[in-house]
Amino acid sequence: MPTMKPRATVALLAVLGLTKVEGSVLASQAVADPQWTQAILLLMFAYGGWQNLNYVAEEVTNPLRNLPRALLMGVVGVIAVYISANLAYVHVLGAPNLAATRTPAADAAAALWGETGAGLLSAVIVVST
Repeated sequence: MPTMKPRATVALLAVLGLTKVEGSVLASQAVADPQWTQAILLLMFAYGGWQNLNYVAEEVTNPLRNLPRALLMGVVGVIAVYISANLAYVHVLGAPNLAATRTPAADAAAALWGETGAGLLSAVIVVST
């Protein structure tokens, strides 16, 4: 049965991942750190939407060919957008200013288009999230 191998692999990873290992996140105090939990929460927002694939898969024409293609193109597209945005932030703001800011997109827009551009980009970010 071809499905037993992936299931066994996932089960093995789950068991090994949950066993107490020296230096494990589960064994440390890092879980209670507010910055760590905030980072995990933001990470969950980044992966939101994958669960909706189940609802769409039935409606797709030729899903064996089109679903993997769409997933791959979507992931590559998101990676390209994130890398491009981060390269633009570093190019426009520089590393020290980027490290010091809490709003890199608005600061980069302000450097490029002034305060009006920063306000417009901030509004777009608010509407899109």
